[in-house]
Amino acid sequence: MGCLVNRSAVTTAAMVVAAGLAAAGCSTSSGSTTSVASCSGKHAAPGTASSAQASSPGPAVAAGWTLPGANLANTRDVQSAITSSNVAQLGVAWCVPIESTGEASSIGLTDGYSTTPVIVNGVVYLQDMESNVMAITLATGKVLWTHNYSSPNGGPDGVNVVGGTVYAATNHAAVALSAATGRQLWSRTLIGNDHEGIDMAPGYNNGTVFVSTVPVNPTVGQYLGGGKGILWALNAATGAPEWSWDEVQNLWGNPAINSGGGLWDPPSFDSQGDLYIGIANPGPIGQSGWPKGYPWGTSRPGPNLYTDSVVKLSPTGNLLW
Repeated sequence: MGCLVNRSAVTTAAMVVAAGLAAAGCSTSSGSTTSVASCSGKHAAPGTASSAQASSPGPAVAAGWTLPGANLANTRDVQSAITSSNVAQLGVAWCVPIESTGEASSIGLTDGYSTTPVIVNGVVYLQDMESNVMAITLATGKVLWTHNYSSPNGGPDGVNVVGGTVYAATNHAAVALSAATGRQLWSRTLIGNDHEGIDMAPGYNNGTVFVSTVPVNPTVGQYLGGGKGILWALNAATGAPEWSWDEVQNLWGNPAINSGGGLWDPPSFDSQGDLYIGIANPGPIGQSGWPKGYPWGTSRPGPNLYTDSVVKLSPTGNLLW
């Protein structure tokens, strides 16, 4: 269930921030995703936030939440009229059930939503943990379209909307949809085996889309042998690969046992177009049980590069540090 709060005179940027936080306290009056659901909870009176002043913007502040991390640098810093003195005046404006086809619960995922929506030109774009994508009118809560993939990804996930195109990913492929209609424009399978998946919002910069695989596939398992994180740079117009960068190389000499890497968030970009990525952990991991004969990560001695690392890449995929 997704809830948005009444902004009155509060800016759209504040609306986006609230949308990312207010995911509870709603009840729907209809199972249809095309009708506005009723919500329990406090409703703000019109004009109660009219005197709110925008906070002082920082050096990397964004005007609105139009990108997964608010801006290319992923600072998540958005100019807002919501302050500690007026936040209590916020209330529910409308609710829309998050689109779901039941696939997530069928494989034991208890959560259906795990990302922050983006708002572009008055439309809220979001994705659930089955990779289904929705577009909703910000002002009214009217659902404009849905595109179902029924592909559980484990989350987090999310979308990136640039130039009239919605970039997203399923559990196995990067996809592009028309922002106006939800029609799929292209799809590119990226996983190398069924031990891999995708659970991130795509990054975008200068006509290139960035998506990484991860050694997690909710329908099969997580951190199973041979699951690798590979960052792909795709042509935004066609989905054709421009380059790829292997985050774990040869899996430290034991690919039958080891796995690792992957991204949970889109890259950050600087003014030169260089990428900064936070790479996930190596596997096997203790939480899922050490493989027989290899306790405590002994199947992967050494630094396990480039897991648990911040990595800087050039716009052409060269390792800088």
